[in-house]
Amino acid sequence: MTQGFDIAVVGTGPVGLLGALAFASAGRRVALVGPTPQASDGRTAALLAPSVEFLRRLDLWPRLAHHAAPLRRMRIVDDTGGIFRPPPVEFTPEEVGLDVFGWNIENARLTAMLADAVRANTAIIWQESLAVGFDAGEIARLDLADGGLVEASLVVAAD
Repeated sequence: MTQGFDIAVVGTGPVGLLGALAFASAGRRVALVGPTPQASDGRTAALLAPSVEFLRRLDLWPRLAHHAAPLRRMRIVDDTGGIFRPPPVEFTPEEVGLDVFGWNIENARLTAMLADAVRANTAIIWQESLAVGFDAGEIARLDLADGGLVEASLVVAAD
């Protein structure tokens, strides 16, 4: 079955999910292509001010804020293995006129919340299949592993 969209976003990590939500908020018909994310490895993401502002504009930050920890120190360590290594340097946000550098959040929580927001957005159709073929042209075509086909004016690779 062929479905036509303004934009197809391939990749269902935080970047792909957020991209689909942003395009949909701009009034585009969006296909999100990829399986449900399974992030539970304990890793975190540091969201700096521009990222948090972007999430605020999409009305997503209120759902995340209480799960995020403020970044109040930044430490730079030379780990190049050189014989003359400079000592670690530490910064505070007050040195650059900020209250915090940003916010740290677990990737699994961020991804799950974004996936929930995608599922609730009627402008996004989530094709939970892998893209296995691509043909560029006036209208791009994505062949899906489940036999589906997505056509879109723009394809964004967010793997």
